[in-house]
Amino acid sequence: MKRILFLGLFVVLFMTLVSAGYSTDIDFSEEDTVGVVMGIGDEVRFELYEDTHAIYLEAITVSDNWVKFRIAPFLSNSTDTAPGFVTLDTVAKLDLDKDGVTDLNVALYSIESEQVTLLFQVAEQEQEITGNVGVVDEVDGDKSKYLIIIGVVIGILILVLIFVNLGSSEKEEEIKEEPKEVVESP
Repeated sequence: MKRILFLGLFVVLFMTLVSAGYSTDIDFSEEDTVGVVMGIGDEVRFELYEDTHAIYLEAITVSDNWVKFRIAPFLSNSTDTAPGFVTLDTVAKLDLDKDGVTDLNVALYSIESEQVTLLFQVAEQEQEITGNVGVVDEVDGDKSKYLIIIGVVIGILILVLIFVNLGSSEKEEEIKEEPKEVVESP
């Protein structure tokens, strides 16, 4: 019994170690822009505003060229995280202290099947964030609006085709139900 318990504990600990990602510390004191190669589950920690912040990589989608991450600002005060994403043609503007000014830019430099290269850049000049003030500002090129419109158009087309087919099948039934005149020959 002790052997099974020990083996089970070993398996649980081993799985935890295998599933944990790499942690990388970034230092912005010498360079304002730092590139980091990351995989799913990896984290980047950095110091800004006299506190430590972290970004965790959650998903990589090669087909659509985007990366999903979570930002954990001010780790000493809170463990709350906020979602974010970035594509090859967008830059995520992060407002860590929620004052309406961009603090950090995150850009996707390259993407492969299991690894990406993300560029982290401290915002040099005060760039005021437009839109809702929060941790992650909406990025340009959001495809969700177009996908909703395309979905609505396809839904309407399907409904039109269904009603057209129902109408034509009712006419066929009416034609079949009409009695035929029988002509008798004398």
